[in-house]
Amino acid sequence: MGGGQTSTQNSTQVATKSPWDPAIPGLQQSLTDAQTLYQSGVGSQIYGGQRVADFSQNQQAGIQGTADQAASDNAGALGTS
Repeated sequence: MGGGQTSTQNSTQVATKSPWDPAIPGLQQSLTDAQTLYQSGVGSQIYGGQRVADFSQNQQAGIQGTADQAASDNAGALGTS
């Protein structure tokens, strides 16, 4: 009997899918929107208001009392030696 040759062909197919693929369109849109806002100047205005809280009336009176006491204790070089 004749010896026949057998040909075998193997094929491997690899599919790669990243777990974040579904999020990419939303991320791209977010970046596009952020760039549009940045280029329009939104958020670039500097706050011109007061940045420090005022002292309360009690605090102001205490500071003034301390300053008055310090001024009266050393009036005319008294109490210094």
